[in-house]
Amino acid sequence: MRHLDAGPYIGLPYEFGGRGPRYDCWGLACLIYRQELMIDLPCSDANPDGAGEITDFRPHIEAEARQFVRVDSPRPFDLIALIVAGVPAHVGVALDSVDMIHLQRGCNAVIERLDCQRWRNRLWGIYRHRDLV
Repeated sequence: MRHLDAGPYIGLPYEFGGRGPRYDCWGLACLIYRQELMIDLPCSDANPDGAGEITDFRPHIEAEARQFVRVDSPRPFDLIALIVAGVPAHVGVALDSVDMIHLQRGCNAVIERLDCQRWRNRLWGIYRHRDLV
């Protein structure tokens, strides 16, 4: 199993719809997948309605179902879909079984525990890229 060193990504700045040098949550996932795994995720159309940032993760992951499988527990590089404002609208990248790196509006990229008070009851799903199964 590959290890994800979050060091180069900690502190990256947030920007709505950002794909570099500032990023949103999906832009960060795309960057990590490209740089660490040489896997290109569909980054230009992160949101099916074309707005840039994911506002509902469901249509996106369903459209990419051929690339991802839903799993029960996270490993490095798994996508963690989280519920915000009642819909799965946020994504992080698992570092291990308890930690993820993510970017959120108003913050720089950080590592947080999946079981921290803020995210504990907001997990919508864990998705593993088929190349990592």
